[in-house]
Amino acid sequence: MKISLQTIRILYVVLLGLILFYVLYVFEAFGINQGTSCSGHDFLTRAVLFGLLNTLVFFVLEFGVSKKVHPSTLLQKIAWILVEILIGGTAIFLLFNYFWNWQEWTLNAYLLLILEYLSMMVIPLALFQFLINDRFNIRLPGPEILAFESENGKDAVQIKPEFFLFIRSDKNYLEIFFLDKGDVKTHLIRNRLKVIEDSYQNSPYIQRCHRSYLVNPLQIDKIFKNKGKSEIHIQNQVIPISDSFLENFSV
Repeated sequence: MKISLQTIRILYVVLLGLILFYVLYVFEAFGINQGTSCSGHDFLTRAVLFGLLNTLVFFVLEFGVSKKVHPSTLLQKIAWILVEILIGGTAIFLLFNYFWNWQEWTLNAYLLLILEYLSMMVIPLALFQFLINDRFNIRLPGPEILAFESENGKDAVQIKPEFFLFIRSDKNYLEIFFLDKGDVKTHLIRNRLKVIEDSYQNSPYIQRCHRSYLVNPLQIDKIFKNKGKSEIHIQNQVIPISDSFLENFSV
């Protein structure tokens, strides 16, 4: 049974919250006081809230911000890890000060907490970015080939990105449109559009434009708006584009 990238990412952000909770509660990181805080929260409650906040922050980063960032090179991934640590550490610093009536609202305290947060988060963040994430994506063909497989794995088609046009969904079937010697051809497989979207969510060649369509943005001839409705034109094929996805395309 294959685990989707979506599931891996959810487990990842939950794990980051559990790691912070464990380190705080067991090892008393940040010099955390085991007594009741100025806000009236006991030690266990504070540790749980720190963990939940960490999960929330990385959920937003992973499922929101990273879709726009797309770190791919080594330097980009390192920079993204540092940005995540800075954002996550800042959120923890704010909650920490809330618990203690802003008594640690100083630059020195902030820098100290960021360094401690870095020591806790850098390993799991690096493991995900450089090992788990990359390893999962290795299961997909290289950047020169797009592969679309049926649910049972018995039917598949491989297409070079420059020949892939779009995918149309009809219930549990996908009709894949592509160019073959200049002509538009199709291939039908049984699968769900969401599975393909999750597998290629960082690909520049596959973008959702409608609940029933994924398109290759590089193949778009034009985007046409008429009477409040928008359409994508690819190789004389007309594809609807929902208003919620319109901002992802240049009009």
